[in-house]
Parts: sequence; structure tokens; C-alpha cells
Amino acid sequence: MSHPLHAAITLEPAALDYLRPIVAKQPAGCLGVRVYVLHPGTSLAHAGLGYAREGEHPDEVPMDVAGLQVFYNPAHVDFLRDLRVSCQKTETGQRLKLVAPHIKESIAPPADAPLERRISHFLETDINPQLAEHQGSIVLHAVENGDTALLKFGGSCHGCGSADLTLTEFISVRLRQHFPEIAEVRALAHTHA
Repeated sequence: MSHPLHAAITLEPAALDYLRPIVAKQPAGCLGVRVYVLHPGTSLAHAGLGYAREGEHPDEVPMDVAGLQVFYNPAHVDFLRDLRVSCQKTETGQRLKLVAPHIKESIAPPADAPLERRISHFLETDINPQLAEHQGSIVLHAVENGDTALLKFGGSCHGCGSADLTLTEFISVRLRQHFPEIAEVRALAHTHA
């Protein structure tokens, strides 16, 4: 059976040579490496590598890349297409470099996608263009208890004296209209200028 990402992800030989011995030295329970995506489909999106430890990320699935188990979240397949992991020499040794050309694409999630992904897409396509007019932005930090959206302001919105008003009078209203399952919208604590 062909893996959905198998042809779409490239770990260059030098990256594999770098990762294999590091993974082999990890304690029992380390299954391989994981490719993770934070804020996929938004202007703040980025990908990273970490250790895949048994039981830590139950939604992630493995694929074999030249004998190395690489785990990823299937909900992020579209964002990980054409991912390339290389290894570069530096003055102090080596470092991995990830290039994920589709990670910031605003791909509309299907109706049955996880709530977090649907909210993130809505914030990026509906709310952030308006906040960007004032050099601000907002991202989803988490959905708590299935009905509370916890957001994080960025740009000029972070610390702005009008952020609370923007949250209650604009963002919260739009978010709850679009996602009736959300009963409460809160922002992470921020300081006012």
C-alpha cells in the first residue's frame, strides 16, 4: 500500500545519516522522528522535527523513509507535500533544514476536519486580513473543553489597549457565528501598552 506522503517527502541522504545514529541513542520508547506543523495554513506556520515517543502523539502515523520511522499527523498531509529535509554543515557541526513550500497555503479544510483546523483556517482567511490593516494578527492557541477558543494576539495587536474590545466586539462575535459549538472566546494574557 502506498503511503500518502511517501512520494511527497524527501529526507536527503545526509539528513538520514545524521538522524539515524541520534535516534538509535535515544532511550526505549523512542520510535523514530516526527515532523510536526504549528499553525498550518497561516502566515505563522512552520514545521519542525522532534522525537516520536511511544504514546505521546496518538494521532500521528508512521511511514518508513529508508529505514527511519517518520511520524506525522495525517491532517497535515496537504501542508507537508514536497517537504525536504537536508543537513547542512555549520561552524559548530551540522544542522537540519526543513523546507515545506505548502505549509502556509490556506487550504480550506473539509467539513469533518478537526475543529482546531477549521477555526485556524477561519481566523487566517476571515479575521486576519482585517487585523493586518493595523499590522495585527491572531492565531488559535487551543480549544479547551470542546467549547472554548483560546486565542493569541500577534503583531501590533499584542499589548494593544484596544485588543480586548477587538476580541469581544469583533472576533468573538464572528467566531461564535461561524462555529456555534464555541461558547466562549478568550485571549492569552497580554500586557497593555
